[in-house]
Amino acid sequence: MENQPSDPPSEGRKPGKKQQMSTQRRQPSFKDRQKALARRADTSSGTPDGIITDLKKLSTLMEETCQISPIQAPIGLDVSAAGFVDICSTTYQSLVVTQPSLSDCLSEPEFLLASSWFLAQRSLNLMSTYFHRTVTGQLEFMRTMESFKTLPTPIAYYLSHFGVVTPPSGRPVVPQVVLPFRNDDDNLVGMEPGRFEDGYASISSQMFFYMVPFGSWKRSICNARTYHDGTYVAANANGQAQHSIDVRRNNPKLNDAVYTHLGCFPKIDGFLPCSHNRWNNIDPAAFVTYAGNDIRRSLAFNSSILNQYSLFLLRAQAFISMSNVPVSLDGDMSILTRSVGVRRTQLQRAQGFTFDVGYNLSLDSMIASRLFRYREIITYFNAAINFADQNFVNLNLAYDANEAYVTTVGQVDDTNFEISPVPEINTLLLSFVRKFMKTK
Repeated sequence: MENQPSDPPSEGRKPGKKQQMSTQRRQPSFKDRQKALARRADTSSGTPDGIITDLKKLSTLMEETCQISPIQAPIGLDVSAAGFVDICSTTYQSLVVTQPSLSDCLSEPEFLLASSWFLAQRSLNLMSTYFHRTVTGQLEFMRTMESFKTLPTPIAYYLSHFGVVTPPSGRPVVPQVVLPFRNDDDNLVGMEPGRFEDGYASISSQMFFYMVPFGSWKRSICNARTYHDGTYVAANANGQAQHSIDVRRNNPKLNDAVYTHLGCFPKIDGFLPCSHNRWNNIDPAAFVTYAGNDIRRSLAFNSSILNQYSLFLLRAQAFISMSNVPVSLDGDMSILTRSVGVRRTQLQRAQGFTFDVGYNLSLDSMIASRLFRYREIITYFNAAINFADQNFVNLNLAYDANEAYVTTVGQVDDTNFEISPVPEINTLLLSFVRKFMKTK
């Protein structure tokens, strides 16, 4: 006898188990969701009609549609390269002391030159992103540098803090390192500071102390090959230069000894000696002469040195930790901290520093302020220099480290907080770099 289909349940009969499970799996309708929301509103902080009065709960519901953004255009802030150069120099010397054979790959001026290309790359990237300006040769330069993914951690750590910040005033601040201006003179290229506002087309004499000395490092590298000594020789006791290249502008005698005497660059002497194997392989002709308005010419860009830099880092990773080149352009509030050198003379750079800032910084920002000295305040009066003095003895050079530093917002920085001073910056930098050195 064939099975007959069961009759459908009558209206008075309870549904079967399968029908109950089907009802439980049914997705809630719009009306169900609306009722559930009303019930949650009734149990939350609100009025009887369901209006939410708890601002925290309200902000959670509106966070995707309610945002705040600065309406003022970003401003540029010139920063000193001295802290970056010191970090790079300490890194190189620590590596070479640990493994002397590394000096056969690269001399110290070459290491400083190549490392500073990454600082220039980041500064140009910030300029393009926030001020919509580019310079000739920038895109080609950027594409070349993008092949590097990692750097020694101390250098990468510096770059990760060098970026745009928005202080409580609400106006974004974009740091800019001072790069050389476009100079057609082969002897002067890379030796005088420019301004990013006009694409480095004019000189900014007041910014000598802030500029990255690409041209001076290039000279030092060429001197190592020419004179087989590998060190940059400063002015002697009589103020006369050794192994210097005379350059002339408006007839005054202006050579490397003058720059050394003034101390107007972060570091152009006191390098570790270049090894015999390295200076024997340096090719001064590898400094390809780009067009006069090409930024790579001002940066003394050299693909041969960049390749050697890559080899140096490949070997150095066994002795120091490496970190990714920062991609985000966000920076740290430490770029707003003023650092003022103490125990400074015309012939000697400051070893100790005091620090002040207008905002209450985090511990990480305070440490970065002391290590990197983004805003090392030094006033330099170019017009007071007597270049006619052949012995460079009676130079009327004026420093005024305590002069109020006027920012590009058109107002003097307010000093509300003081960070503990650093009596010996070299000791602090060495301790910092050693933390990333690998021990066997």
